[in-house]
Amino acid sequence: MDHSRHGHARRLSAAALSLGVAAAVALPGAATAAPSAQTQGDSITAESSAAAGSAMNFAINLSEGSSGDRLSSAVAEAESLGAATLAQYNELGTFFAQSSSPTFAADLGKLLTDKGVVFDSIGPTRQAAVTGDELVVATSEQVTPHARSFQLERTDNQLIRESRIQEPEAVTSESSASGGGGAQSTDADSVTPDPLTSAAWGVIAIGALKAQDVDVPLEPVTVGILDSGVDGTHEDLKDQIDVEDSVGCSVNGIADTSWDAWQPDTSSHGTHVAGTVAAAHNGIGVDGVAPSVMLAAVKTGNADGFFYPEYAACAFVWAGEHHFDVTNNSYYVDPWEYWVPDEPSQAAGYESVRRAVAYSTDEGVVTVAAAGNSDNDIDNLTTDDASPNDTTEPTTGRDVSEGLDIPAMLPGVVTVSSVAVPGGGDPRQADAETVTLERSSFSNYGAEGIDVAAPGSYIGSTVPESEGGYVFMSGTSMASPHVTGVAALIKAIHPDFTPEETVALLKKQAGYTYDRLAAPTDGKEYRGAGLVNALAAVTDDQPQPVIGDAEYSTDGGATWAPLVGAQVAGPVTVRVNVTGPVTVATLSVGDLATTSGTADGSFDGAGITLTADVDLSGVTSAEDVDLVVSAQGRNNDPEADDDVSTEMSFIAVPAPEPTPEPSDSEEPSNSASPEPSVSSSAQASEPGKLAQTGTDAGASLLLALGGLLAGATLMLASRRKSLRS
Repeated sequence: MDHSRHGHARRLSAAALSLGVAAAVALPGAATAAPSAQTQGDSITAESSAAAGSAMNFAINLSEGSSGDRLSSAVAEAESLGAATLAQYNELGTFFAQSSSPTFAADLGKLLTDKGVVFDSIGPTRQAAVTGDELVVATSEQVTPHARSFQLERTDNQLIRESRIQEPEAVTSESSASGGGGAQSTDADSVTPDPLTSAAWGVIAIGALKAQDVDVPLEPVTVGILDSGVDGTHEDLKDQIDVEDSVGCSVNGIADTSWDAWQPDTSSHGTHVAGTVAAAHNGIGVDGVAPSVMLAAVKTGNADGFFYPEYAACAFVWAGEHHFDVTNNSYYVDPWEYWVPDEPSQAAGYESVRRAVAYSTDEGVVTVAAAGNSDNDIDNLTTDDASPNDTTEPTTGRDVSEGLDIPAMLPGVVTVSSVAVPGGGDPRQADAETVTLERSSFSNYGAEGIDVAAPGSYIGSTVPESEGGYVFMSGTSMASPHVTGVAALIKAIHPDFTPEETVALLKKQAGYTYDRLAAPTDGKEYRGAGLVNALAAVTDDQPQPVIGDAEYSTDGGATWAPLVGAQVAGPVTVRVNVTGPVTVATLSVGDLATTSGTADGSFDGAGITLTADVDLSGVTSAEDVDLVVSAQGRNNDPEADDDVSTEMSFIAVPAPEPTPEPSDSEEPSNSASPEPSVSSSAQASEPGKLAQTGTDAGASLLLALGGLLAGATLMLASRRKSLRS
């Protein structure tokens, strides 16, 4: 779905559902002036909005397809103006720089234009000045950073806060482990859930717990958690995290692979998201949707809770370069809730993220993002009063009718709405496997903008032990990782799928449980393709073996001919090749022969060649012979649809009558050269008569020929004589 014209609200810090209500949190910070802007042809530049003498980070986007040499030339021009280069992406035609000059964008734009370097946009990535450990250029003023708490999610117009998971009176950890609390049927599956999984009710609602019990090999998959960092010491996550692939991007968007760079600072949000995707099935805490996958923590937000374009670009390029399979994005890029691509102050930041997401997709990464918690119709945006959010004076009434929430509304990104049990009650008291779900009251919606829905209200998952270890949170932030986990399962089943194929199957399978979603009564369409479906990911639409054409040979395998429809006689050898992810294959030729073979089920293995020797010598009249080939795929679950079978036929005919060989007692006839005839009686009574007279057969023939020639000469002479007269 192309989301190029629409947007949504903040997911990050989707707050945890609690027993209390929090007071609203003010966002402190200094007011800033509107930046100046100008256009140069199709290029856009916008200056810093920060106070004179303070530093600002800028995105510089050359025209797409610009060479690395062109980009290096542009970097040199920026540095000639005193700017510090932050990160350079040749694959994007984009780099980021920091400058304290109030005219940096215009000055660089002029230098590039004078040198014939075509650029798309130059502009600030934020509205607040750069401070703290991100400051790398000299400034003339000290600026107090705008510290902001992570925005709390709103549910039923009430701010909600984190709370440690506590089982209701009737539910204990032990009872939930056996399906207590009504969160799952007692016969749901043979997997014993981790003790607090009833609190992670979304895992049960989308069939992910049952999916764990499906006997199918899963290929390695890496999921990037682009968020506020992930606690690498958590008991439910420490064995799930690929430390080598984890990175911090939240200091000027420069990749830092040190341990501390990707650990959380002030927010447990990323750790909660990570647990929903892949908390280990280990008898501790909760189960994740896809506990078999590996996680990579990509810290994309800073300690103040901001996710700026340079951070996001670093994260998406990292995901692409390191060949992640899926990324989860439960945030919007700051400081604009909805970015307007042609607005000068937003054009450069928007374009840098758009390119980074496109690069990630081109490298095979599926991007999943939360739809936002502002109860907005993202198909029909109007105005925004909350942006920019890194200042104390956001613009009121800002026209965002052409705006986009990024990354959620960028092309190719899977946008996820949130659903809850009816009435907003404790989902542990409902049958999560069968209950009809409805839109969470905070969730953004849109008939065109939403791709799939997933549980997002009152979700129990992991947080650092200092935050309680396991807590409930609500928000589309919590819905998105359910979808990310299912996308990871699809990739584990279909490792050769492109992002487009993965998303298409994700939506198709969500449609299988579309009827689990209540039709909206308020006109706020939120369902997309349906409820995301983890069980279908590992049982339906499975990769199947490929059965080849049948062939036969009458010369011991020296030559082969197509068998289907052929007329075949006598002793023959029949063969069929089965390729792809096959484990067992069987060939039956009528009731004449049966053979089978096995393979390891690998996608690129040699497969199985089935051969059978068949003797049709006893056939007395033409008759059809059925040939049946069956093949089993990798999935051993009886509900899986990866086993295939096909029937073919050929015609068995009697062997032809043999051609008689000539007898040794018979003389071969030769009509062209008849032998002279001699009577048998003469031969018997006078053997060797010609030899006795002194004249042999050869001489007799010569005399006869001589007579003939003489006659011919006389006739010719006579003819010539008559012609002259």
